[in-house]
Amino acid sequence: MFVSVIIPVRNMATSLPAQLEALATQRTTRQFEVIVADHGSSDGLAFVVEAFVGRFEHLVVVDASTCTGVADVRNTAVRGSVGEVLAFCDADDVVHPDWL
Repeated sequence: MFVSVIIPVRNMATSLPAQLEALATQRTTRQFEVIVADHGSSDGLAFVVEAFVGRFEHLVVVDASTCTGVADVRNTAVRGSVGEVLAFCDADDVVHPDWL
């Protein structure tokens, strides 16, 4: 079962690395993609995500800059996902190693 992990983000360049590291080190055999839905960040978020590209088989940034709220940001990411299962977390979370 392929999982789409969706992270809505706006100006969380200092917090997102811990979450991406936690996702990159998941103890799972499941295949998953990480979708970062950028809600108009202006803090160098793109550079943070770029630093993790080689750590994931599938890491995508979705432009959610025109969205009106966090629910709209999440839904924009869902439309770009391919997973059979959706898993949502936030940029300032750090998921447990067995979360997936």
